[in-house]
Amino acid sequence: MNREPSQEEIDRVASALVVRKRVREASGLHAICDCPCCGKPKHLYLNLETGLWDCKRCSEAGSVFKLADRLGIRVRERTLVRSAAAAVSMPGKRFMPVRHKICGVALVDVERAATRVYAEGDEDGAAVLAYMHSRGLDDAAIQHFRLGVAFIKAGGGRERAVGIPYVDGEHVLLVKMRNLEDDKEKRRFQRTKGGESALFNVAGVRDRRRVVLVEGELDAISLWQCGVTEVASTSLGAKGDVPQAWKEALADADDVVLWYDDDEAGDEAVNGLATAMGSHRVRIASIPEELAVEVQTKTGKRPKDVNDLVRAGVEPERIRAVVDAAVPLETARVVQPGAYADHLTSLIDRGASSLGESTGWLELDKLLRGWRPGELTVVTGHTSHGKSTWTSYALGMLARRGYPVLLSSLEDGPDALARKVFTRIFGRPISSITTDQDREDAMRAIGRLNEDPIYVFDHYGRVSFSEVVDAITYAARRLGCKYVEVDHLHFISRPPEIEEREHLDRVCMDLVQLAVSLGIHIFLIAHPRGAIELNTIPTGDALKGSSSIKQVAHNGVTVYRVVDAQGADSAGQVKLRDASGRRVEIPLEPSDVLLYVWKARHDDAREGTAVLKYDARSLSYKETVEAQSEAEAARWGEAEPATYADAVPDLFGGTQ
Repeated sequence: MNREPSQEEIDRVASALVVRKRVREASGLHAICDCPCCGKPKHLYLNLETGLWDCKRCSEAGSVFKLADRLGIRVRERTLVRSAAAAVSMPGKRFMPVRHKICGVALVDVERAATRVYAEGDEDGAAVLAYMHSRGLDDAAIQHFRLGVAFIKAGGGRERAVGIPYVDGEHVLLVKMRNLEDDKEKRRFQRTKGGESALFNVAGVRDRRRVVLVEGELDAISLWQCGVTEVASTSLGAKGDVPQAWKEALADADDVVLWYDDDEAGDEAVNGLATAMGSHRVRIASIPEELAVEVQTKTGKRPKDVNDLVRAGVEPERIRAVVDAAVPLETARVVQPGAYADHLTSLIDRGASSLGESTGWLELDKLLRGWRPGELTVVTGHTSHGKSTWTSYALGMLARRGYPVLLSSLEDGPDALARKVFTRIFGRPISSITTDQDREDAMRAIGRLNEDPIYVFDHYGRVSFSEVVDAITYAARRLGCKYVEVDHLHFISRPPEIEEREHLDRVCMDLVQLAVSLGIHIFLIAHPRGAIELNTIPTGDALKGSSSIKQVAHNGVTVYRVVDAQGADSAGQVKLRDASGRRVEIPLEPSDVLLYVWKARHDDAREGTAVLKYDARSLSYKETVEAQSEAEAARWGEAEPATYADAVPDLFGGTQ
């Protein structure tokens, strides 16, 4: 695979996309297709020269060989690509580079309009030239950009205007017309119909390492005549829309300087361009305060753009200096490791306690090294395997040690949570209450419901994410909750204008940021896809929805139990595979619950398994471990807490 693909191989994959995935449109040398990875329409871009491709939605990318694998074809054979859909999907269509979408104005017409500017006795040309000179433009710039005589229809007649052509080689993409008057009541700009939204002076920025983008054509021309020739402006003014053709023209630029007006429209342009170009490539130029004051004193008007500086007679070298002094958009986000010295010092002072708070189970502590603030733990598992029960029990043990916790149960409701807490205190289910003594014992257990700092999100069913955030923030700041359960992810309602994958991406990323900003640990329960078989342990690769769930999580834990004898041999050895294909062979009994740690981001943590004994009557868990060595016992404390209410192991020795 380590070679350049042949054109025949690229064509074969392109043909398969035509047949199977619908080519929606073309842009330059790119075919724009439905993505075979995420299914998003019009988001896969395939370069028909190099064979490289990427999806703008799911960020999958690679060579033509990888794409061929996704499509299930073999590009190294000479056999034709066959598909049942070939008979109905665009037969015979070939990928050809799309031609420029032009406005209908010929280059000769542009040249003719430009010559009128300097034609002797042409009143319209003289008026246009006088206007351009009044805007500070010199003759070299006027002639280079072919500025000419144009007219704007107004009030049943027409008014003089300067014609500003967008030319790329021999193609006229569009022509913009600007009134010669500065009357704000009149429409000052018009453009020819039929042309594409293009970059003005696109030839000047193509294949350049540094480019400067400004808001208007006159700003670009002004900067060009000051010696900054790698400048362009957009035909959409100060909007943040960035067509794919612009991205291709700017593909080689690793230093993109944005010089836009300091207003709402300019901010929109900067945000849109920074997102499309990558904020790491972007620098922001702005007029220094001392220069702005100098120009305002001279002209009585505060300058807002390049053309204002040129009209005020500011020297070209000073204007170039504004571009050179542009500030990186992310300057404040790039620091050296020493910036975190205080944080590291606090960890050093804490010593071993920097690992985190004990999970309550020795074997799990050996893997995860405790629960730490500012992290997100994703808990998954098959339906009815105990995801919610185990998570609420783990937080209940933390509450028993005095740490306030927030529980939620959007699927079952807060009353179900209260019933679990009661059952663990009472030690057996409500259905076992048959005598008067049982009822007296049960009422005493009810009196202990608020004994530990456990708080419950009082909501049942679907809920907006903003409500979840509000509840977590309130619990953390007002109640001191350090551990939070969100049960579960797919009950957080999705706005209709956002697709599911994007919605899950946002929720997971926002939960991580919330955990970091509040200094709490969030346990997020997420369901696996329904296609995962019961004898397969679902992991982060099998989560329902977005792959970002696995990516952003600090820890990943699967709760798994044996629901029948399938897969067990005579010795009770259960042979399983996780969702990543790894073999797992562990002896499990019907009362055992397997905790499978499939992600552990902390430096001292690792993946692995731990087995717990589950008591269905009290909804409680115990460890299943062999006798520990004296050294282990001294470090980790008592390995098997007898009941929910008894002492739990301390991660660093002793019991609490």
